Amino acid sequence: MLWVAFTGGEPFLRKDLPEFAGILHDRVRPVTLSINTNGIQTDKIVDSAEQLVARCPETFVGILCSLDGLQATHDRIRGVPRNFERTIETFHALE
Repeated sequence: MLWVAFTGGEPFLRKDLPEFAGILHDRVRPVTLSINTNGIQTDKIVDSAEQLVARCPETFVGILCSLDGLQATHDRIRGVPRNFERTIETFHALE
């Protein structure tokens, strides 16, 4: 399998996401594993990403942070104050 993508809702709300993705990885060995996120929960997202990279070292793990526009537009569309700022923080933390 070339690519497995987790989308939402918000995949990082799953407490078992690293374990679930790891089991799937072990069975189908995808070249790429991608997960879309709103980027709000930086610590949880980074922790899960680190677990996935450790569990799947030969797979490219891509975390995609969704943005709907610049700060005011994004926060208005999402209806969450500081959503844009927190998503950017998550992006930098994942670097």
